[in-house]
Amino acid sequence: MIDAQGNYVPDVTPVTTTNNLVPTTAVTSSIPVPTPAQIYSASNIAQATNAPVAPPDLSNASAIYNYYLGGADVTSARTAAEADAAALAKAKATARNRQLAIEGNPLESQQFIVGQQARAGQLDNAALNALADIAGVSSANYASAKQTASEKANIALSQRSELVSLITQNPGAKITFNDTIESATGKIKSYNDKVAKDNQKKADEEYKKSLKAELIKLGISNKTSKGGTMSVKSMEKALASEYKSKSDFEKKLNSLKLKSATEKISELQAVDNAWKKTGGNWDEMIKSLQGKYDVSSGSVIDNEIRRRNGLAPIDKKSSSGTGSNYVVGPDGITYEVTP
Repeated sequence: MIDAQGNYVPDVTPVTTTNNLVPTTAVTSSIPVPTPAQIYSASNIAQATNAPVAPPDLSNASAIYNYYLGGADVTSARTAAEADAAALAKAKATARNRQLAIEGNPLESQQFIVGQQARAGQLDNAALNALADIAGVSSANYASAKQTASEKANIALSQRSELVSLITQNPGAKITFNDTIESATGKIKSYNDKVAKDNQKKADEEYKKSLKAELIKLGISNKTSKGGTMSVKSMEKALASEYKSKSDFEKKLNSLKLKSATEKISELQAVDNAWKKTGGNWDEMIKSLQGKYDVSSGSVIDNEIRRRNGLAPIDKKSSSGTGSNYVVGPDGITYEVTP
């Protein structure tokens, strides 16, 4: 007799040969197949609703591959493939041992041994073929799971690359790796709208300073009857009295606006050049611009550097704490004027 492991066990009963085949053991796959009841169970629904799977950490490129290739789908497919491969290897070893045990039976004739080996080989081959088919399916399933995981990882890496670019190009937008491309784009738009609004406010302030400086140069007061500073409209009206024609007056206003805008553009361009040259190093930028431009706290240069580093601008007027006004004199230098 041959046991289940293929080992020979002496049989004291007479041997009777027949042509009836011994039924084979049923072979089943180790790949789990969940039922609809399991998939839509209350626990699974609660898990998906209350504790969904966390997204990958896009701040760490290597962790993205670990997240997808180490996921449940790939892990379960690998486990099934390994189990099926092990089952096939074990069945092959058992079949070999069975053939050796039959061949080494000292109590049987050569003719009987050959017949038994043929019958055992027929039965083992059927089982081995079935196990090989199952191992092939599970191996293909594992390869497919890895391929899908790799594709997902590449998509996530592509998104990470886009986010890195957006974060680098828009430091003040406060984009993080938790953002999607859509949410990052929304942050950039909101930030650019705020910057445009702030720049318009600064341009209006610079124009107001230019009007004050022009009135000072002409010896015209920029104060109201109550001692306060005139509004832009009032200063434009006061300045208009010095010009004989409306066209001359409008040309003067336009030149003041153009001067303010040109100075602002020149300073912003200088910051941009220094930013590229120093890689955004604040101290190095200040050193390269000092002596050429006003780099004091709250200046156009200082506020632009602050903006690029995601910091709020400083209002030079309000930060002085003395109620002082800043005007551009005829020589182009900024002067502090105390009311």
